[in-house]
Amino acid sequence: MLQKLWRNPTKTFDEILSKDIRWIQILPLFAVNGIYLVYYLIKAERGYNLTSNGKLWGAIAGVLVIGSVWGIISNLFVGYLVKVTGRIFNAENNLKKIYAVFAWSSVPLIIACIIIITSLIFIRVILAQEETSTLSIFLSLLTIILNIGMIVPAIWSFILFYKGLKVAQKLDMTKTILNYLLAIAIYAPLYYLIMAFKF
Repeated sequence: MLQKLWRNPTKTFDEILSKDIRWIQILPLFAVNGIYLVYYLIKAERGYNLTSNGKLWGAIAGVLVIGSVWGIISNLFVGYLVKVTGRIFNAENNLKKIYAVFAWSSVPLIIACIIIITSLIFIRVILAQEETSTLSIFLSLLTIILNIGMIVPAIWSFILFYKGLKVAQKLDMTKTILNYLLAIAIYAPLYYLIMAFKF
């Protein structure tokens, strides 16, 4: 699927959207999206001290559980908003197709989630070192490179989302972007209200 989405995303989304969605595939991909977002939200709050208390697996489990729940709920809600705002632009508003786009555009973020778990393990090893060592320096550099590298699947995911939504709602470039931005503008107040309750 990754190869198809890379080579010809528009044709691939045509194929995906021509079939009935399977929630057993959709919901885990929603979760992947949430894990990616929650990791950055927690890191922004706590920096690289996610695993400083020694509870590495607890930190990983927290990111996975909170991210999964957040991803599923937020994608279901924002997807519905995209359907609602799509009426303004005379879009083709099949909600299941919109959900399919949200889900399958998150496939590249699976790579990012693997990097996240790897980075957390590296960070824990670094923090466990009592003195600066060659290993800690190497892992520090590798962690920085991995975190920078996560930008690539994120950008890829965004491009796939745009192309997929354009196919699903049968809109041109401008209306596709405006429709999504309008949905996000409606969602933003709720998002910031939730963020007021810090992790």
